Amino acid sequence: IEQIEQDIEKEKSELMECQETLQWDQHKEALRIKEKEEDGKSGEIIKSLDLLKKLLTECKSKIQEYEKTSAEYDEAAAELEILQTQKAKELQKFELAEEEVGKSIDKWIEDIYTAKDSCLCWKPDNKLLIKLEERIREYHLLKDAEEVQALLRSDYEQQRNEILVQKNNLEYQQKLRNEELEQEKEKLAYLKNTEELKPLRSESVELSRKKMEEEGIKALPFYKTVEFSTELSEADCARLEAQLESMGILDALVVSKNDFENITKQHPDFLDTVLYVKENANSGFSKLRASEELDQNLKDSVERILGNIFEDKELEQGIYLGRDGGFRQGILAGRADKTKNAEFVGALARKRKKEEKIRELEMRILDIEEAIKIAEKEIEAILEHLEK
Repeated sequence: IEQIEQDIEKEKSELMECQETLQWDQHKEALRIKEKEEDGKSGEIIKSLDLLKKLLTECKSKIQEYEKTSAEYDEAAAELEILQTQKAKELQKFELAEEEVGKSIDKWIEDIYTAKDSCLCWKPDNKLLIKLEERIREYHLLKDAEEVQALLRSDYEQQRNEILVQKNNLEYQQKLRNEELEQEKEKLAYLKNTEELKPLRSESVELSRKKMEEEGIKALPFYKTVEFSTELSEADCARLEAQLESMGILDALVVSKNDFENITKQHPDFLDTVLYVKENANSGFSKLRASEELDQNLKDSVERILGNIFEDKELEQGIYLGRDGGFRQGILAGRADKTKNAEFVGALARKRKKEEKIRELEMRILDIEEAIKIAEKEIEAILEHLEK
């Protein structure tokens, strides 16, 4: 009996422990049955325990599933925390990168505007700069940068082509300047080797005079046979020379009486102008005088010519040369003057004219050489920028 009681107490103790955990609603009834030893009712308790056992098994399974799910959740939560930390770092990196992109865009725009002022071979207009700035501000993808580069490349190539055209024009002008320089140097060399300057003449006149010289006919242009009166001012001399030039007298030939007859009879191919008069009308014209260096035959011809020059406009004979620059010979009449000094009448005037012409040519040569140097520097500068 004592053993049974001990077993019952043990079972009661076990039930109490289980009850603390399970909170079984049949616990008191089971204790009562155990205490009274009502074996007949133990079947119901067994059924109830079996049901409880089944429930416990299911609960244990659910608890295991919960523990597994909880572990997975904890793992996922830890992974999420790691991902969130990484995301925060990446977001910070992105914000820094975005800030750097903004700075780079500002620097890009600044560089373009700086290039406008510093680059000699690329000068974009304001419309293009505004358009470039808009495209750069809209920069998001690589193709946006390609569009900006395309705009820059197109404008640069256009301006480069314009610079190449400019270079070609400079080189062509340089070629012309070099040719002109050689021509001016040849003129200068010829002028220095020429005894005196002479008025412009046609080729036929030059040939006729050369032929007469070869045949021994003494003929001098009128301006070489006379000298100005010492009483004339520079302005008077210039005006008188202009009158003679306008009338065709200045460069006309003066010949002796015999040579004049020889020319008219034996040289039908003669193509020139000759001054000749048979008689001296004794006009008393004193503004010009025959050169003392002439031989007597030519000097006589010159004096007869001068004796037929009048200053009285009312006279209808000979040649009229007025003090105001007016002139008349037959049906030819007019007026002449010049701002420069006399250039041909008088040996001193011809010498002065030659020296002046030499100075002009030397200055012209210096100007051309300076222009060539400047153009060479411009071409070199263009080539340097095209190579960059």
